[in-house]
Amino acid sequence: MGALVAVNSYGPPMDDQFDRIPLPKEGLVGANTTIAAIATDLALDKAGCKRLAIMAQDGLARSLRPIHTPYDGDTVFALSTGAISPPEPFSRSLLVAGAMAADALARAVGKALAAAGRAE
Repeated sequence: MGALVAVNSYGPPMDDQFDRIPLPKEGLVGANTTIAAIATDLALDKAGCKRLAIMAQDGLARSLRPIHTPYDGDTVFALSTGAISPPEPFSRSLLVAGAMAADALARAVGKALAAAGRAE
């Protein structure tokens, strides 16, 4: 599982204080976008890639807050090389892959923010 992300989020990085929600200033609709790609060797069809992308979106919610605002155009794409046949049952394989994708994306956001000199 690999993740690549370009972070230009409206919401600031998530901190460990779950009782505080930052109140961001007014923005411009569509002015911010965080775009990501999740890649796996697991053989997934179109529906499997869609589910993987949906689950990977949780990585954005874990690392940026708020996310998916009217000011954001956040998107996650999923790609499959098809190199590895998923073990049965398929639903369990996809569950594990989705959880891994969310973790990978959250880490990728942290690394992107650190590389940009922002708080991780």
